[in-house]
Amino acid sequence: MDLARVAGLNVTVADTADAAVSGLELGTFDLLVVSEDLPDLPALDLVRFVQGHEQTPDVIVLAREPDPRQVLQAIQLGVAEYLLPPEQDPAEVVDRATRRLARVTRAKLQVRMLADLRALHQSMPPED
Repeated sequence: MDLARVAGLNVTVADTADAAVSGLELGTFDLLVVSEDLPDLPALDLVRFVQGHEQTPDVIVLAREPDPRQVLQAIQLGVAEYLLPPEQDPAEVVDRATRRLARVTRAKLQVRMLADLRALHQSMPPED
């Protein structure tokens, strides 16, 4: 994921689902890019586990092949993107991740701005 670092993304790589779970328990992440080729757990099982946490990151799944059942499960789990092999060029994955993170950042900013406006409104004296 050197290309991701060049794009200015902070990347943590986990080669197994167990390593990913350990990383998720230690910190918060805005995006999880998960391959169906994890050796120790199916990708969508990892997604289910992640969704049980307090702060759920957006998820991009890198699929091996088009499997309608997997695609349906991914949609039901709220996976943001399900990329098939032609779309898994490293530059394409980084581009998709960057765009997804921009959406997440905008959403977080909107939540903070709304909280600031509420706090400001509550601190104002009542109108007579």
